Amino acid sequence: VPNVPRLDYSGGASCPSLLLEPQRSNVIPNSEYLKGSNWNLGSIIINDNADVSPEGLQNASLMYPVSTGTFRRLADFTTTIGATDTFSFYAKASGFRYISTPNLVGSISSVGVTFDLQDGEVIYTKTGEGITAEMEDAGNGWYRCIVKSDGTGTQKAYLFLSDASNVIIATPNGTDGVLLYGLQIEAGSYPTSYIPTYGTSVTRIADAC
Repeated sequence: VPNVPRLDYSGGASCPSLLLEPQRSNVIPNSEYLKGSNWNLGSIIINDNADVSPEGLQNASLMYPVSTGTFRRLADFTTTIGATDTFSFYAKASGFRYISTPNLVGSISSVGVTFDLQDGEVIYTKTGEGITAEMEDAGNGWYRCIVKSDGTGTQKAYLFLSDASNVIIATPNGTDGVLLYGLQIEAGSYPTSYIPTYGTSVTRIADAC
């Protein structure tokens, strides 16, 4: 809404501050519709509108594996950014507690970062990749998972289900998986607030006070 300030209540603040951010673009074309044309599903099923997202709407997707296949993953092979960039997404355990992103320099089928969605911890970050990772508690079991690249490798929107040893998950049962919402890749060394997209990349202009 033009000329109406955004307010930041992060950290449980009762009195908000102004949310002032630089111009950023979410280059992922479909940040919520995970069966969009840019997404490639490998040995997984996506159920859209499966649960309530951090937005408070029934627009989170359930990603769960099928019974066959080695790399159970959701991938956008074409959307990338060079130089310093940040990949972020919201995730919640729904039977499975771990989700991983690939390493940036070597094989895309190798783990770069593994997030524990039950304990809210980054349990693995591959060395020598120029990447760092963190998690932010978004409430109600949701976490914003963040992977930041220093430009050594190219960031991709790519997620796969793994276990604590960074290998493929146990035999799937057709229902257990991970809930996902709000996938974002942006040029910059830190994540900004979520920019939803519905078929094409979207740019949010800089805030001015």
